[in-house]
Amino acid sequence: MPAAESQTLVGQIAFNLRFELLFTACTIVFWVVTSAIRRGNQSKAPCKVVEEPEAFSAFQESKPKKARQPLGTAIAALKQVITPDGIAIIKRGAGPDDVIRSYESAARSDGVLSTLSHEALNELFAQVFSAAVRCGRVSKLPQYLKDSTKLGLDISPQQLESIVKMCAAKKNFREALAAFDACGIDPSDAKAGAASIWSCLLFCSVEVGAFDRCHALYKSILKMREPSNEDFVNMIRSIARTQNSALLCQVLQELRESKFALDNLGYNRGLAVCITEGQQSMAEAMLCEMQRHEGVCDVITYNTLLKGYSQAGEIDKCFALQNQMKTMGIRPSDVTFGILLNSCLGAKQPDRAAQVFKEFQASGCKLNAVLYTTLIKGLSQAGQLDEAMDVFEQMCASDVAPDLVAFSVLMKVFCDAGKVEVALQLFERLLQQGLTPDEIVFNNLLSGCVERQNSALGNRIFSDMQKHNLWPSHVTLSIMVKLLSKCREWDAALELINTSPEKLGLNRESRLYLQLAQQCIRDRQGKRAPVIVEALLRHCSLDEAGAGRLLQQCVMLNMFDTGVEILELFVLHKSKFSARDVNAMLAGAVKKRKAQIVATIIKVMEKAGIPIDSKLRDA
Repeated sequence: MPAAESQTLVGQIAFNLRFELLFTACTIVFWVVTSAIRRGNQSKAPCKVVEEPEAFSAFQESKPKKARQPLGTAIAALKQVITPDGIAIIKRGAGPDDVIRSYESAARSDGVLSTLSHEALNELFAQVFSAAVRCGRVSKLPQYLKDSTKLGLDISPQQLESIVKMCAAKKNFREALAAFDACGIDPSDAKAGAASIWSCLLFCSVEVGAFDRCHALYKSILKMREPSNEDFVNMIRSIARTQNSALLCQVLQELRESKFALDNLGYNRGLAVCITEGQQSMAEAMLCEMQRHEGVCDVITYNTLLKGYSQAGEIDKCFALQNQMKTMGIRPSDVTFGILLNSCLGAKQPDRAAQVFKEFQASGCKLNAVLYTTLIKGLSQAGQLDEAMDVFEQMCASDVAPDLVAFSVLMKVFCDAGKVEVALQLFERLLQQGLTPDEIVFNNLLSGCVERQNSALGNRIFSDMQKHNLWPSHVTLSIMVKLLSKCREWDAALELINTSPEKLGLNRESRLYLQLAQQCIRDRQGKRAPVIVEALLRHCSLDEAGAGRLLQQCVMLNMFDTGVEILELFVLHKSKFSARDVNAMLAGAVKKRKAQIVATIIKVMEKAGIPIDSKLRDA
């Protein structure tokens, strides 16, 4: 391009962008001037904390009401700490990371922090402590606290409380204790801090397992005020974790002597802690203490202890506690009967469970589906099918409609007993109730067909399952393979596995092929087993353990011809198998004097590069 044309083009571009260029130039000049003024003001400023409440107030008034911030929060964002030389250690609106970086930079500079006034130091460390927690550098709090002490600052109880609570809120429990320790305060000196500090530290100590600190902190709380439910529960947690029964008695004695009246909720929560930690003796001691106070024990108290006895399998103690409830005039609830019912069934005492159920009906408590189902399940597992059906019919006759779980439990029991017809009748009633059957229901029915070896019924149920928009899982498929193999319908079982991706949307699994092949070998279907193994190796992979099980099974049943065919398939498809299993099969053939089989196995082993055991070679 000629020079004249180039200059003309540049001129046209400059003319078209004349307004943009002028605006940019003005912006740069304005920025340079304002920066110079700001630097001049900072160099003249004394060493102090600068606040702008008036400017902030005007700023607040100019904002919409919904966008206004709390006054304290916004003013804190406008504070900064400046040295006499005009260096801003903490700048306005600095983030927590910036605050920590600025402080540490100043701390490394000799004498910078010592030039600050007491007011500025207070503001500086208040922001540093907060920033350390907010930006995850809470482990440095002890060092920052020591730095503040060296500079002549005394941490007030309010500041310490704020630090400890911030750490606890972030779940930095161990760091909260370390920060407290850095202040050098004796936890047994109640007047050294507010009760809320001791309460928070007690909680932190329990969370990190510093149980040796808990009692001193708890006693400091007692010296200042009535312990809250949380304080009492935290103290009981520490006692239960350390299994210190003597300390429990001491704490209860201290509470009694302090004349503080802990409410029912606090005692019940403490009792629940003992049960959760498996400390029944402590729970019993807690109950004795609660019985000293009128109106403290209630049905929740006894239900909590009943639950502990039930979990420990101490059924006699459960009924003794129930009698104690009657003596004290505490009416049992449906939860009480539910716990007793579970205890009896867990101890395999269905007769006693039936008696509890009758008491429940006579008590006037409202029966629910869970209790009915629990009793049905217990009676069924005990083999009392007629009694289980009686309870089920009672449930149907009441205003509590049986749920899917109740039907499923009964159907499984009857299927396991081979009474598929009864299970199918229950299935029809389930549909009449408007309930939607799930996969478990159909799997139980199919398992019943396996017991009866009824493949026709199984195929019908399998089809019905899909009609109810339930697609079979691999568990369902495994039950069907078991059913078809028990009915000796080998081809149908193999077809079901082979076509499972297309027809059922299920991946082919090697374990299903292996299951079918092993059943073939058990039924001495020597010609079918290699066909199934070939399908397995064509569609899936077989691990060394699975291959070993097939070869070992052939040896155990003297099916050496089948074993050799399967071994040849392993070699052909380059499948994994163990030289030990092959040598074991060779040893079996040698022992049975099957010369042709021995020769074939040796040929396969030489082809696959499998070493022959030296003892077998000599034989």
